[in-house]
Amino acid sequence: MKYKGNVLISIIIPYFNSDAYIGDVLEDLLHQDILTDKYEIIVVDDGSTENIDSLRSYCAQYSCIRYILIKHAGLSTARNIGLEAALGEYVFFCDSDDRVKRNVFGQLYEAAVDNDLEVLFFNRLMLQEKERLSDSRNSKELDSPVITGDAYFACHPGMCLAAWCYFSKREFLKKENFYFTKDIIMVEDKMFTISLLLAANRVSHIDTDVCFYIQRPGSLIHGVAEIRQAKRSADCRLQYIQYMSQILNDHNLHSRESLKNEKDLTAFKTLHNAFRYLNISQNRHILRKLRDMDAYPITRLEFPNRFHRFVEWTMNHSALWMTCCVIFHVLPWNLRKKL
Repeated sequence: MKYKGNVLISIIIPYFNSDAYIGDVLEDLLHQDILTDKYEIIVVDDGSTENIDSLRSYCAQYSCIRYILIKHAGLSTARNIGLEAALGEYVFFCDSDDRVKRNVFGQLYEAAVDNDLEVLFFNRLMLQEKERLSDSRNSKELDSPVITGDAYFACHPGMCLAAWCYFSKREFLKKENFYFTKDIIMVEDKMFTISLLLAANRVSHIDTDVCFYIQRPGSLIHGVAEIRQAKRSADCRLQYIQYMSQILNDHNLHSRESLKNEKDLTAFKTLHNAFRYLNISQNRHILRKLRDMDAYPITRLEFPNRFHRFVEWTMNHSALWMTCCVIFHVLPWNLRKKL
């Protein structure tokens, strides 16, 4: 491998009370096809309130791991601070409770550098908590032409917009002044990725499974956002829909259809989660907000599953949807949780 500089890759991990899982992802990251003095792992501790014994042990043992402690400020702030501290030519955002393919970062870096990419996308797999990692796709060549991010998004409707699905060139992020939106507990990475796509001129994809997103009952998106902070979750999604509406109004995009599809899918998820966790008045308020943003009725989704198509049809008839909502909220909580 030809090294162009001192630090080739900066891996940024926002961390909060994840000591039970951090060892797994650090082991994955420490077993790569690249010398450990050529990449850095930046762990930004967002004010953990539990012990960090495992993390401390890794930091003491490996000089490539940089530990930054901050006052609790949220996921976006933690990622932003990690980005400001990064020294690598390329940046990769990783969650503290997920897994990463081993012995692959060197070839990803080479693919990005050889093609002068601003963003290199790769594959991700979703696994249940106790599901074993299996053999996966591993290509060394790009399987997509180098095109603008707008064109890439247009060619890949429904693509993963999570922050852990790509390498991004740090110089490009710095030039465009890209940072994650603060005070949003979810979809902040989707907003970041869309902004990145619309600004990038050299984007491609490599058919390699890199990220393994582990679905855990206690993780942010499956616990706090959907149950304990359902109202804030809805507010975040509404802000995301407003962001997409503004882009669609202000820009002539190749990726218009992909962005509209993402907007409609987010509206569907917003209404679905509000139905389950928010009261009737809050559901009415969300319907009004979606109408104001031209995100309701939902007309663009093509679910393969009959049940989801039925839910979408019911959802688009507001009187029927609200009647179902009233009936649902009359049921005892224990029964509602099972439905």
